[in-house]
Amino acid sequence: MWTYTALLVVTMVMTGSGEDVEVSQSGVTTKVLGRSGKITLSKDDSSVTVEFDNLKEKLADGSDIKDNSHKFNNFASQDFTFSAVTDVDYPDTEIGTKKITFTATLSNSATFQIEMYFFNEDGNITVGDETSSVKEGDVKFNTKVNGWTFCDGTNACQQSETGAFLDFDIVIKGKNDKGEKTSESGKPDKLSVGNADVYLSNKITKDNQIVDMADDFPQVFTQGSKQIIRFRFPKFTGSIFYDPQIHMGGAGSLVASMALIIVATVAAVCKII
Repeated sequence: MWTYTALLVVTMVMTGSGEDVEVSQSGVTTKVLGRSGKITLSKDDSSVTVEFDNLKEKLADGSDIKDNSHKFNNFASQDFTFSAVTDVDYPDTEIGTKKITFTATLSNSATFQIEMYFFNEDGNITVGDETSSVKEGDVKFNTKVNGWTFCDGTNACQQSETGAFLDFDIVIKGKNDKGEKTSESGKPDKLSVGNADVYLSNKITKDNQIVDMADDFPQVFTQGSKQIIRFRFPKFTGSIFYDPQIHMGGAGSLVASMALIIVATVAAVCKII
């Protein structure tokens, strides 16, 4: 059992198909399905499902690199390690948070890392010329990729391809409707899905420099029954960093609940692999 201050208790239950997690908190029931990596939050007749989906290197025309070591279709197959929960200010601010980090070394020796910040108070965060507001209970799941070696046109990759981008897909859907993305100058885009708002900056930190994401990204599109948010990261030599934000309608602690369930899911997967 995990305890996150006084907000949340997470119980992991072994089932015949693996390890599932179910949490009830402040009227919200959250269920995580073993190896699938899917998280479902339900409140009354509303629900939201979240999944970290895939990470793929792309050619300049947006098509996939053919070399399988440059694409990852399922995060559940990765081996993650976890930090302790710590009390820290969000970087470059004085906004108090709880933080937990989980890290995987991918098969191409790159490092994939999620830093989750659970906000204890309201505040504003500025990245370049873009400012976002955070509320108590909001969460940022800051995504970092370090040491990714892009295909460079040599025979080190199949067909001597040259990589130009790294695409990261997140799947999110509400029970009754597809999300609608809205934009406002100087602020991140907002995608409203069911009872959640997902804030999508177009700012990326590439090799320690703030740059804009490619035109028309982040993208929101439907593939079958899935609504996908796609982030496009430009080619980098050292690291790339991106910081989505989620706000769940109702009590602020509900968002912290969703974020910790994501952490618990990955931990459960790692214990079974």
